[in-house]
Amino acid sequence: MGQDVGKGGTRRRDASVVALVSAAHFVSHFYMLLLPPLFLAVQADFDVGFTTLGLPLAAFSLVTVLLQVPVGGLADAWSARGVFMLGLLLGAAAVAAAALSSSFTGLVVAFGVLGLANTAYHPAAYRILAYRIAPERLGYAFSVHTFSGFLGAACAPGILILLASLFGWRMAMLCAAGLGAVVALILLAGWPLLADRSSAPVTTAPSGPTRIWSAEVVRNLFVFACLAASNAGVQGYTVVALTQAWGMPIVAGAAAVSSYLFLLTLGVLVGGFVAERFPRHDLVMATGLGASAAALVLVGLLQFDATMLLVVFAVGGFTNGLVLPSRDLIVKAATPAGAFGRVFAIVTTGFSLGNMVAPFIFGPLMDHGAPRGVFLVVAAFTLGAIVLSLVGRRRPPALSSAPAAVVD
Repeated sequence: MGQDVGKGGTRRRDASVVALVSAAHFVSHFYMLLLPPLFLAVQADFDVGFTTLGLPLAAFSLVTVLLQVPVGGLADAWSARGVFMLGLLLGAAAVAAAALSSSFTGLVVAFGVLGLANTAYHPAAYRILAYRIAPERLGYAFSVHTFSGFLGAACAPGILILLASLFGWRMAMLCAAGLGAVVALILLAGWPLLADRSSAPVTTAPSGPTRIWSAEVVRNLFVFACLAASNAGVQGYTVVALTQAWGMPIVAGAAAVSSYLFLLTLGVLVGGFVAERFPRHDLVMATGLGASAAALVLVGLLQFDATMLLVVFAVGGFTNGLVLPSRDLIVKAATPAGAFGRVFAIVTTGFSLGNMVAPFIFGPLMDHGAPRGVFLVVAAFTLGAIVLSLVGRRRPPALSSAPAAVVD
């Protein structure tokens, strides 16, 4: 890996970089949940069924899966901050176009463009963080970055529903587009802080297709997919599964999901400290995910009262979030020089794959009267992530001793 020419900044500079990148990550996850809170209003406006209403989301996911790796290559070869800014601006424009669309076809096309914008965030953001943040603070940076994404997803439903109730769904989307434009202006003000390469000559090792698609990188892609599928099962099916399996009131089920997500978000922040203090990130993954899987198995096998259910879901969520910064540092350790954008584009494609597969697994379980199986399959996906994290790992990944810069 090349010389670490991007380092030497103060804590304040590092904090500024993390804040800028995390602001854009907040927007990206806010946009991911742009349509679901507005389903009923959009359905009434265009007079379409719920199945048809899934087409914009399908277009978003499909474009992301197909184009994220090429966009990651662009971040490596050209400029991560340039790709980052273009993604933010294109996303804001796509959301505005969706708000102004006069036909449902136009809405689907706009969400396809939003999927293209979405391909920029993860590969560009992780490359910028790897290059700009001091190695000893990289785990914290990853945790705050991940936290900001969860925060964006958590804020979207309430804000969008409120705006739609006051001004209509189109104005709600226009306000969301304005959010992206404002954050783009903030990034422009901090433009020098986001540089991801140096004019200094740097010698790097080759990073051709064989090294990019290494066994370690492919394993991490499936780790991301397993974690995405498990979280999709919890978020999308817990309420109905608890109702069918144990007769749990809808309010109690919704509270359990909220408990899981809130503690997961808190766990991400704590996980930044854990990742920096425990160099065996694979064992951190195994321990945290093992506890999370155990909690979900208990939900599938035993009936709890509402209070105990909150506790079990809180444990499952916290221990799941705890491992995410360590997960990101495992990917960093597997990344060849000059390939951070491409590698993170590959592994984060697992998010889209996991979310695309989940409905075809959990939906049939509900249709065939096996609601408790939802929690057991969620646990199985989580255990799959553990196995994939441990396979082939003979040595602990390097931490601060290894250069964190990715330079060309």
